[in-house]
Amino acid sequence: MVRKNTEPDEIALEDVKDGFKLEPGQFLKMSEERDASLFVYYEVTLRFRERLYGGVPKDPKIVEAWLAKNTGFNDGTTKAMVAQTLRERGVEASDDMTIEEMNELVKDMADKKVNGFKSDTMSLYIEARQIIAAIKESTNILWAGERWGPTRKGPRSYVAERVYIPASKVRLLKPDGKTWYTEPDGVETNLVHTTGPAGRVSAFTRSEYVDGAIVKFPIKALRGQLEVQRFVDLFLHIGENGIGAARSQGKGKCDVIGWEEVEEIADETLPVT
Repeated sequence: MVRKNTEPDEIALEDVKDGFKLEPGQFLKMSEERDASLFVYYEVTLRFRERLYGGVPKDPKIVEAWLAKNTGFNDGTTKAMVAQTLRERGVEASDDMTIEEMNELVKDMADKKVNGFKSDTMSLYIEARQIIAAIKESTNILWAGERWGPTRKGPRSYVAERVYIPASKVRLLKPDGKTWYTEPDGVETNLVHTTGPAGRVSAFTRSEYVDGAIVKFPIKALRGQLEVQRFVDLFLHIGENGIGAARSQGKGKCDVIGWEEVEEIADETLPVT
């Protein structure tokens, strides 16, 4: 097909058919124009109420400085519980040991099981997939059994096909909202219990944490496919259900402190102001 006296930027979308050759850069231009009609963008800001824990196994040398300064146990763990768990793990321990002596034994056991945050030259961060996982989980909890859209999809699948996070890293900001976290606030020791083929087993874990962190990330959603009220309910539940590691222990709870529709995604290198 031949079209005369037509500049590339004047080609209407409905005119693009099989056999029509696009000029260089024309597809990109048309995609940019269509994007605003197809998608809506939101900029979301969350503040964690307390501690957010890292869940990535790390080399103990990375947290050696924190282990030297902070070898205490979290609230609710008694000396008797610590001593019993040490004995169950084959370590000689007695109830009359000092806290310092117990800390040294726990440190030796837990050093190889440190969970932490990923990081790069800019900051500590959690992966966007953790936010996506929280969205899917809360969607399933809130609306399981319903059918949405003309194809009557389950809500979890419906949301997964229409809501995206166009980022791979969700960076951790300090509570002041102006500076990135480049190292954790500390490393916490926890006594955990699991049940398996061998019965109930107790163990110590060490996890890096940040206190009251702020995260900011974009959401990209198909326009007109999910009402804002759905997002409100969704993130209210996510706030109580938690994000990240140790959610089963009630960790990672957060609140939405910013939700704004935007025309484009902000540069991730810019902290919250």
